[in-house]
Amino acid sequence: MTTIGVPDTIRGALYGGPLDRLDYRPVFAEFFRQAQTTPTVPAIVQGDRVVSYGQLAGYALAIAATLRETGLRNPDRVGVCVERCIEATAALLGVLAAGLVYVPVDIRNPPERVAHMVATSAIGTVLTGATVDTFNDLPQITLIPVAAAMAGEVPVGNVVPVNELPVAVEPDTDAYVIYTSGTTGVPKGVVGRHRQFTRQLDGWRQLGYTTPGVRGAVIASYGFDSSFLEHFLPLSSGGTIVVFEQHDISDTDTLGERLCDNAIEFAVLSPALLDGVASYFERTGRRMPLRWLISGGEPVPNDALGRLLALEPGLDIRVGYGTTEATIAVTTHPFDPADSSRFSPIGQPMPGYHVFLLDDALEPVDRGQIGQMYVSGDVLTNGYDSNPDETRKRFLPNPFADSIGKDSYPLMYKTGDLARIDPTGALRHQGRVDSQVQVRGLRVELGEVEAAVARSFGARVYCGVHQPDDGAMSIAAFVVDHDVPAVPAAVERLYRELPAHMMPSHLILVDELPVTVNDKVDRGRLPTVTDNHLLAQYRRTAPLAASAALTATESTIIDSAHRILRIDIPIGADDLFIELGAHSLQIVKLVVDVQRTFAVKLPVKQMDAAQLSTRSLAEVVDRERASCGNR
Repeated sequence: MTTIGVPDTIRGALYGGPLDRLDYRPVFAEFFRQAQTTPTVPAIVQGDRVVSYGQLAGYALAIAATLRETGLRNPDRVGVCVERCIEATAALLGVLAAGLVYVPVDIRNPPERVAHMVATSAIGTVLTGATVDTFNDLPQITLIPVAAAMAGEVPVGNVVPVNELPVAVEPDTDAYVIYTSGTTGVPKGVVGRHRQFTRQLDGWRQLGYTTPGVRGAVIASYGFDSSFLEHFLPLSSGGTIVVFEQHDISDTDTLGERLCDNAIEFAVLSPALLDGVASYFERTGRRMPLRWLISGGEPVPNDALGRLLALEPGLDIRVGYGTTEATIAVTTHPFDPADSSRFSPIGQPMPGYHVFLLDDALEPVDRGQIGQMYVSGDVLTNGYDSNPDETRKRFLPNPFADSIGKDSYPLMYKTGDLARIDPTGALRHQGRVDSQVQVRGLRVELGEVEAAVARSFGARVYCGVHQPDDGAMSIAAFVVDHDVPAVPAAVERLYRELPAHMMPSHLILVDELPVTVNDKVDRGRLPTVTDNHLLAQYRRTAPLAASAALTATESTIIDSAHRILRIDIPIGADDLFIELGAHSLQIVKLVVDVQRTFAVKLPVKQMDAAQLSTRSLAEVVDRERASCGNR
């Protein structure tokens, strides 16, 4: 721990030390400089496709020219709604090279959520992939096919000379808007600047993540700021990034295989993937190529990290804690194999970051005591897009700025996370002060889910977390509703409003919500959540008893589903597994089990876990078995 720039009187404070480099260089500009130096070196790989630095720079500049020629200028926002692929990376680089603001839009988001993002960020132009149905009800949006923009095939007005690109941008210019779950019932768009991302990247380099020529994996969704780290650590130093598609990361055996086959040296893996990846390499005996590994977003188990280190003793493992409002990683901790605790600490601040542990009166807590984490430094974002009230509530004046002096920053961000400083000087996460949770590694504000459920049902609601023995956290909604026949219609309205990771897996109808003497929901008196409360039961179009007889294949798959997914209630042939409370990793385990049972190889790449049911999976199995029999 370092206390550089932190007076002894500020007890609950940590400082990551000053950044070695303070000169400003836009991160995207580093890529284009690299492209001039190594134009023929592979920059990005996806399957059999290999695109060099020169080619990727050409694609990005063509996109930038197209956008500039339509008259767009900073701070104009450009939505990017493209599946995980090379074109999505070209779109990211092209928007930034045009000096515009990048706003990733997940194609799986419900229309209502997309409409909110478009209105809040005043998006008038969207770069799209093959599917554009997401914007059918938003006629004011100009849609530009990204493939056509890459090829320079979009008819535009004034031609922009190539030598004017990429556009020079000032440090405090808006660079991107990332949408996160919101406490107010609607998602919030966090506005990031170019300066702070340069600071973040320099901080990682200062920690030893200088990675010339490294091969890195792009695993995170393009809608998460961690994907910037996956892109630009390799691309700013002559490395190669490999795009991992969804089917590559849902099954940890496939993930381990792809890591090996692509010689991946740098990866950011969620804690949920660590155990499965370690098991793959232990079982197969293949050499793990990783040299740098970052994990975080939820508690990181020391046991899994120890197994990975045993597989590759030279592996540099960092556990990270971060928040979008403070630009990716706020603290990091080098894995300590001697640490006997269940979960790793979240460590110490990144270079350039201050972290204060404060009580409710914004006074520092004593070392070892629990306080709320406040983050400060020239790494904070510009707050929330078109939401000054919420920005003022979370980005507060820094009361320690004068005491700290030249390394201080006038604002600090109220994270809502609790932590304490342990005897080694490392921060240990101690939960939340509010209702924010992590579901499948994604940040979810239960307040936003509650607001959506309340709108759909027109009733009083309480949402909490459900975590069975297997540790897979999900959301349970308790609804005061006496109009049971109307419940299916309310559920359908909810599906149109919330993205999949925010949908409650369980719905419990109650006569009333138990409350304490302070009129707060008494969670201890709520009904116990069981499989009988699964939301999927309200979406069935017919009672199970009235459904058609099951085929032999369907019966076998249902037996496997009961065992793998740990579901006790009857399963209908058309019930989607994800609506039965299963998460994507469990569904992939089910598919693997079905492959072994029927001795067939299923086309996992073409199978969408979110749409799989017993009937649809059985149809694929029967088709593959028939195909094998005809060979």
